[in-house]
Amino acid sequence: MPYYHVIINLKSGRMGAIEKNLVEKDLIKLIVKPHNDGKQFKCGDHVVSQDNISNIKITESEQTLFVHGYSVSRERNIAELWQLINLKKDVTSRYIKKRESRKSKKAYMNQQKLNNIIKKWLESKGFNAKITGKEHRFTVQVQDLFPIKGYYIPDVIGVKDSRVAIVETENKLNEIYEAIVKCLTWKVMATFVYIAYPEDKCKKFRILEKYGIGLLSVSENDVKEVVSLTENDKPKFSVTEIHPLDFGREQELAKKIRRVLDSIE
Repeated sequence: MPYYHVIINLKSGRMGAIEKNLVEKDLIKLIVKPHNDGKQFKCGDHVVSQDNISNIKITESEQTLFVHGYSVSRERNIAELWQLINLKKDVTSRYIKKRESRKSKKAYMNQQKLNNIIKKWLESKGFNAKITGKEHRFTVQVQDLFPIKGYYIPDVIGVKDSRVAIVETENKLNEIYEAIVKCLTWKVMATFVYIAYPEDKCKKFRILEKYGIGLLSVSENDVKEVVSLTENDKPKFSVTEIHPLDFGREQELAKKIRRVLDSIE
């Protein structure tokens, strides 16, 4: 007999909701039906509804799931269970209906559109900016920082004087962890490092401010700095530095960016 497990990401950014080891009858009664009907329902310790859920995932396993004992903290224990559930067979589409709403009818802001808006925003700030990718591949060596990773490719880059700006553009909230790792690497070689999200998906992750990573909320006509990296137009440096900015490395990267920009003009 299969067992079903539910993990829910909340729009508030608080720890998500977990429900585990449900038989199908209870899954449908307690989670699926109220969710698809737009009603509130209980998942673990949380009472939720479509309005405060950013993502819901249902997985299936042949055996019940549990985490052996307790780890250092309850939060760590929940994180381990979350990961365990996430690895099981995904059956979400079998049960969860896509929500039809005015929001879903809005024009989807894809990666290329995000990149174009961010490029124009950097240019409005005085940067000479460029979108990287298939047309103009721009790789940055990071092997000395991550031996298993030879290089990264930034999404949008800019240079002004000897200062470099790098922006990672994202559409999926569940990929924030990968974006943060890349941005922490960029901070070794760039003064201004941002993550950019479409306005309707932008959530204020407090850890970004802690580590000096900027956050941009992007709409069709505007870019807002949810987490700013400047004070009175000067860079902020009063943050926790895991790897401090290497100014020499930044100058070398600025030269490389200028060479590439000159070659495509």
